Amino acid sequence: MKHNFAFVFIACLGLSACTLFQENSHYYDQYNQEVKRFYDYSTKKFVSLKSKKISLEEFAEFEGVNVEELRGTHFEKMDTIDRLYRMYPVYQYQNSIKDIDAPFAEIQDAQDDPSYVNQLHIINDGTAALEKRLQLIEDAKRTLEVEYFIFSPEELSTQVLLKALMEKADEGVQVKILLDKTGASKFNEYYVEAVKKGLNKPSNFQVKYYNPTDAEFLRIVKFFSDLNFRNHRKLLVRDNVEAITGGRNIEDKYFDMDLEYNFHDRDIWVKGPIVPIMRESFMAFWEHSIVEFAGEPKPKKKLGVPSRVKTSEYRQQMAAFVENLKSSSELEDLRIKIAEAGIENLKQTKVYDCEKTTFVSDKPGGNFESRNMFATYKEEYLVTERAIGEFVNQARESVIIASPYFTLNTRTAKLLDDLLLNSRKLSIYTNSLASTDAFYMAGRFYDRVYLWQDWGMIPYVHNAKFVDNGQELVFEGVKESKWGMHSKSHVYDDDKIFVGTFNIDNRSSFYNTEMGIFCEGNRDLADDVLESIEKRAIDNGLLITGPKKAVDANGNDVDPLGPATQKQRALFKGTKDILEILQFIL
Repeated sequence: MKHNFAFVFIACLGLSACTLFQENSHYYDQYNQEVKRFYDYSTKKFVSLKSKKISLEEFAEFEGVNVEELRGTHFEKMDTIDRLYRMYPVYQYQNSIKDIDAPFAEIQDAQDDPSYVNQLHIINDGTAALEKRLQLIEDAKRTLEVEYFIFSPEELSTQVLLKALMEKADEGVQVKILLDKTGASKFNEYYVEAVKKGLNKPSNFQVKYYNPTDAEFLRIVKFFSDLNFRNHRKLLVRDNVEAITGGRNIEDKYFDMDLEYNFHDRDIWVKGPIVPIMRESFMAFWEHSIVEFAGEPKPKKKLGVPSRVKTSEYRQQMAAFVENLKSSSELEDLRIKIAEAGIENLKQTKVYDCEKTTFVSDKPGGNFESRNMFATYKEEYLVTERAIGEFVNQARESVIIASPYFTLNTRTAKLLDDLLLNSRKLSIYTNSLASTDAFYMAGRFYDRVYLWQDWGMIPYVHNAKFVDNGQELVFEGVKESKWGMHSKSHVYDDDKIFVGTFNIDNRSSFYNTEMGIFCEGNRDLADDVLESIEKRAIDNGLLITGPKKAVDANGNDVDPLGPATQKQRALFKGTKDILEILQFIL
């Protein structure tokens, strides 16, 4: 067995390396063509990327600018290898989002059609976000589309939502649930079987899984390579009329209900003509060949089933679980508490009109084979990253990015470099080592953040604490838990925003399917998002000020890692050496 595991592990690394080689060989050829004149000028021959030292004068010539324009900028401070990294060519999309057909890109501008005004509502607090989802479900008359990366049935918030979905199915509403097979593995076929048996109208309750690759031995290498391609979208649509998307999965920690660890996150509620396009994108995923119905569970495919539990016993447990959902007075009491707190929190928020709304979504179906055809893959499947790049490039003065993970690849590094080179203000807000749920991502972040700060970036990290906005909570004890940040939100200049599912990391850039909403032209809406980010980052976060230096909101010197535990620090230190190798597959 040990030999089999070693074989699989080596094969998986080999496949990942093969993917990177395919990508980099494409770039190498492009690089050789694009900068051959530069190398002829400098050395009379082509020199290996890693061995070439680039002076500021040579770098200026390559960029096509006067060297004096670079003096005093972060490019003068760069290590020569960083200048070379900056020169490394990235794939340039051949088509903009304007060229992409709905439902994967839709731009609605009221100047073109007065009916293209969408209502948008930013939902920062977790209790309000859960209440809003329950309101959508309980108001449904015809259809509900539910799509999530994580859906954990053992959690109270999930049980309240699932109970509401079951009730609507029995009322005649068509309920479709699309889950990523990897992220939502706990809600397996046994759960689905038990839920349908507990319904009077089971045909109204349908569940499908995205990319349900079977982990059988003969396919196990392909399983681990295709496993990278996850559906990270998050969407709830009611009656083709209103929808919610954003950073939250379906688990207690996303709704301020976990007594150990919670996320400060952000969602956006949408009502208007963009919603049918969002629903069409769901249906495009639902009907794609990479998606399969949750079939009858088979013992040999017990993903998520405790290995020591017999199948018959597990089915009995699932039946008892469903019966509890239908009859539990505790869940009914919890629903009342969620409404009391959530409605009060929703009263503190505003609904805005957006006269120019853009919806984007990546396309379904990417896998290991298509990923190796790199240029085709980027053009065919990736839309969200492309749209974000266009908005960043169009920014005139400033870009503010909130992302739980922040690891730059060649493309995003050059994108943000260009902002700093053109004297635009760049601020970021992400997790500290203390607040993150992924210490390996923090390792990649801290490996580079001090350089970015020196080059002009303004980096804030979360301090692992609760941010008190005066919000009502279901459980007051959550204030004492550890808190991370999980929102994926941007503010461009002072009148454009993005809220969606896209992280600034390699998973979102290369593997996951993502989605999001942009709004242009509403300064009040942009101020709303900006105020929430600043409340969390400036008033309650840590500002990194130099190498291994940071200050809190009061200007006191603090550890930039935040109040990390000894275990976190040990894991952080012990994994730094392998992060460079694993960054594309984590």
